[in-house]
Amino acid sequence: AGMETDPGPFTAKVVRHTAAIQLILCILSIPMAFTLPFIYGDAFAPATLQFLVLLPGALLMGLQMMLSQHLVGAGTFRPLPYFWIATLILSIALNVWLIPLYGALGAAAVSSIAYAMMFILTLIYFRRETGQAIADVLLLRFAEGRSFVARSRW
Repeated sequence: AGMETDPGPFTAKVVRHTAAIQLILCILSIPMAFTLPFIYGDAFAPATLQFLVLLPGALLMGLQMMLSQHLVGAGTFRPLPYFWIATLILSIALNVWLIPLYGALGAAAVSSIAYAMMFILTLIYFRRETGQAIADVLLLRFAEGRSFVARSRW
């Protein structure tokens, strides 16, 4: 964010590259979630579904943090605390409603919903502040993907 030239395109590139890597890692982690009961015993069987429900939220939280860091570095962070407050209020309401019904699975769902909400609010604000299209922030370009695969020797 402290670059002399417009830092928006660079941040968008970093986020879309990170999103691609995180998505691959999340997909690769899914089979491992099914090993939890085998490693820790039958008592951990519910953890598989809880992990899968929480995974999208974890992915979005990582991306949101990068967008937030850009906004803080650029000094355009004023609405971020309000986003967190709104997300907190939603989380509390959903926790009160879903945890008694679904237990830990409800808590995992609420976390993913809250992380998604925070990501969406931050992404929309990032777009407004930088003019970067949402597709430029999230979607890896074909040439970038091809270059990544070539460098990793896959």
